[in-house]
Amino acid sequence: MGTLWQDLRYSARLLAKSPGFTVVAVMTLALGIGANTAIFSIVNAVLLRPFPYKDPSRLVMLSEVEWKSGHTSSVSLANLADWNNQSAAFEDVATSRFQFFNLASRPGRSGEPEEFLGYRVSPSLFPALGVEAALGRTFLGSEGQPGRDHVVVISHGLWRRRFGGDANLVGQTIELNGENCTVVGVMAPGFQYPPLTMVYTPELWAPLVPTEQQAHDRAARFVTAVARLKAGVTLEQAQARLDGVAKRLGQQYPDTNKGRGVRITPLRESAGQSARRGLVLLLGAVGFVLLIACANVANLLLARASAREKEFAIRQALGAERWRLARQSLTESLLLAVLGGGLGVLAAWWGVGLVKASWIWFNVRGAQIAPDPRVLAFTAAVSLLTGLLAGLAPALRAAGARAWAAGGLRIAAPRGRRGAVSRLLVVSEVALALVLLIAAGLMINGLWRLRQVNPGFRPEHVLTMRVLLPEEKYRTAARITLFYQQLLERIQSLPGVQAAGTVSSLPLGRLEETVTFRLEGWPEPPRGEEPAVTFSRVGGDYFRAMGIPLVKGRYFDERDGENTTPVTLINQAAARRYWPDADPIGKRVLVARGAWNQIVGVVGDVKQLDLDREVRPQMYLLYSQASGRMRADYGTRFIMLVLRTASENPSSVAAAARSTVWSIDKDQPVADVRTMEQVVADAVAGRRFFLTLLSIFAVLALALAAAGIYGVMSYAVSRRTQEIGIRMALGAQPGDVLRLVIRQGMVLVLAGVAIGLVAALAVTRVLASSLYGVSPTDPATFAAVSVLLALVALAASYIPARRATKVDPMAALRSE
Repeated sequence: MGTLWQDLRYSARLLAKSPGFTVVAVMTLALGIGANTAIFSIVNAVLLRPFPYKDPSRLVMLSEVEWKSGHTSSVSLANLADWNNQSAAFEDVATSRFQFFNLASRPGRSGEPEEFLGYRVSPSLFPALGVEAALGRTFLGSEGQPGRDHVVVISHGLWRRRFGGDANLVGQTIELNGENCTVVGVMAPGFQYPPLTMVYTPELWAPLVPTEQQAHDRAARFVTAVARLKAGVTLEQAQARLDGVAKRLGQQYPDTNKGRGVRITPLRESAGQSARRGLVLLLGAVGFVLLIACANVANLLLARASAREKEFAIRQALGAERWRLARQSLTESLLLAVLGGGLGVLAAWWGVGLVKASWIWFNVRGAQIAPDPRVLAFTAAVSLLTGLLAGLAPALRAAGARAWAAGGLRIAAPRGRRGAVSRLLVVSEVALALVLLIAAGLMINGLWRLRQVNPGFRPEHVLTMRVLLPEEKYRTAARITLFYQQLLERIQSLPGVQAAGTVSSLPLGRLEETVTFRLEGWPEPPRGEEPAVTFSRVGGDYFRAMGIPLVKGRYFDERDGENTTPVTLINQAAARRYWPDADPIGKRVLVARGAWNQIVGVVGDVKQLDLDREVRPQMYLLYSQASGRMRADYGTRFIMLVLRTASENPSSVAAAARSTVWSIDKDQPVADVRTMEQVVADAVAGRRFFLTLLSIFAVLALALAAAGIYGVMSYAVSRRTQEIGIRMALGAQPGDVLRLVIRQGMVLVLAGVAIGLVAALAVTRVLASSLYGVSPTDPATFAAVSVLLALVALAASYIPARRATKVDPMAALRSE
């Protein structure tokens, strides 16, 4: 221990005497370690850290699966009850479904009405999770019954933000969706269920009270199920039991359960699935950056070890053992790694803040991305490994010092094994940087192509907002229709509004509804096997407001009312699919076993879910003509209001639009106010975010590789000063020296490019599903990136080469 302490003190003194070298080495390592720590912190929060529930390893998600297609879906309550009763595999089973809630402003308090995401949950949810409320209580079993469900549990964040942390809130009533509900509990800070959600964070939980039909209809798959395994029951045992139950149900209820089973998935695996692939790819990218940083520092330490050859030789001549010299060199690199790791941790938390602020497409439990033992252990392990990797070659070089090296002249750069290590490190840096640059180049190419896709509408000058009418307050069709009529009439009259309409599912708005239908003249299919199309309900002047072109026939107009013949519009994809050789105008379709609708027009194809998805057949129906089963199945209370404005800044009419809604209903929130250009941008936000991080890491890798090339060539020039002086004394011209140095550097670069191209051909295939219109082996991208890297490397080699041409032959010969 005493000798180790001596090594540390000696290494610290040496680093203090070379502040320039120390700063460069520490900053290089800090970049690599900090990037890895930042990404691992998010990986830890999303994929590794146990959820704050009791014994979370026993919590599982249950979903229905269609064995033929492998498609999974939500579950029906009737099937869930049989799974639970007949399998005897679970202690608790709970259900949930998301819902937007409208919170009215409280009398005597400031604040506008607000809409936010909540969940309807069975009262068994909180016992199944093993959690209690921080204030008050969770739900009683009896509160899952009709008439007793007007209670609510709210999140700690909502309690602080909206109610000012009022300790007396428990037991008070708030108005939700037009009804008075009693706040019975406030959850602890950090509690969230579901644990990972897309975009929105749940802020309250209310009892789920199914209707009689929902409780017994096995085709009504509308809830998400979570269960706690019994002690001693493994995941495999539970799956085997459920398979047996599902097989019996398929025989007993063939109309709804034939060919269907149940899939059981650990809660941790299910919750982080949508973010897993992207995070793993980012972790791999920062791993490349760290390897390049290690190679850079290793080259710096090799150069430093070469300069200290006389010192090591003298110490060996005085009796120092080789392993002792190697340990001294390794201690120095480990000390650098520790310093870099400490600085990297600080940089990591700054980087995590940027990621949390930018990752709008996925909620990464931002409040829980914080240092914990796993993150600190990861950083310590990475720092230690970095120190070993960066210091191994210099340590071996120190151990290989010879006593005769204490004197004499060196007129050539180190050759053989020693020089080969340095050259190999440069080649490796170039290869790793090239892989990252090609991956970023492919992503940039794919994103550019995606942004050129025609969405099927004109997003400029369009403002959108969401209005969700609460069922408890708007129970009748007459009230709903009256609200929409008044809203559109008043909105249309606002200054600067050219057209206004409503739609049930906004294009690129992350929502797609489907409806079953039957074509006139076709045989009636068996129940459950009807074809389905994408479906949207529209009102007002929606198509003109969105700029969706009319291809054939007409738009909806004043001839189409509540008591007239039901009509529909279809898109071009539907016309091509179902009437490839006929004119669809005038044809009739039976929608959802409701009424026959006559097709009066064909409109252009619109990208409904994503820009990179093929357009599916789509139907448009009128709000005012929704009736019967259609109304019961889909409702008409959820609308997106669409305004086309004369202003280049559509947001300028947002305040007037909100006031118009409140003039009709003062407690009705207006949410998700965005321009359509923002909607289009948000549709590619996930790709753009991933690309941004990948590009940052690629540029960082390029800079480190260029610095490595520069450092190696500068060191080579300094070591060959006498040789260059002799060459120039014998008649070599500056151009000859310039070509000599650049040629040596570019040989290493080209070798790295060749290896990197082969590696990239294998690695970039994992990006195939994230690329649009670009092959993962796109020759143009590979060539362009290779040329870019070669040019940067050429510049990095040119600077020391240029300096070599200015060597004074006489001064070089006198230098030693």
